[in-house]
Amino acid sequence: MANGKQLLMEAAARLAARQGATSLVLREIAREAGLNHNTFYRHFEDLESMMQSIVESFGEQLRQGLSDARASLRPGEIPTQKVIGWLFDFARRHRDVFIVAMRERFGPPGPVRDAVRRTLEQLTADTQPRRRQELLATTQEVFETLLAGAVALEARRRGA
Repeated sequence: MANGKQLLMEAAARLAARQGATSLVLREIAREAGLNHNTFYRHFEDLESMMQSIVESFGEQLRQGLSDARASLRPGEIPTQKVIGWLFDFARRHRDVFIVAMRERFGPPGPVRDAVRRTLEQLTADTQPRRRQELLATTQEVFETLLAGAVALEARRRGA
């Protein structure tokens, strides 16, 4: 991705997270990115297409990162810590886009909301049905481990 395009997208996400996507102004985004406002039109048709690009790029990075985290698991390794840990780190690095995506997801209908919905559908499809059994087995194992730990802690608390 071109550096100017990336800078504009990051600036727009920061501003949208602070003040909402509907109040974005092209010149303000360019100023936040440290670019001339004419640079915007080299990469985007309008603000709406830029917001769609932000959500789509974010979704692709999210899906690829989750896939890579799952693929890096060793045989028998419980995916919860590695995959959820990766997701938390990703959310921290992309805080502004997460905020914007959730606002748009529950906001008025439009292309950006549709892009968020498509991303969520793709994430759902990534885990179903091919990985459903594996995920259910892992969830059961984690639950049983937590339950066993709770029983052991209770026994220790009672002095048994």
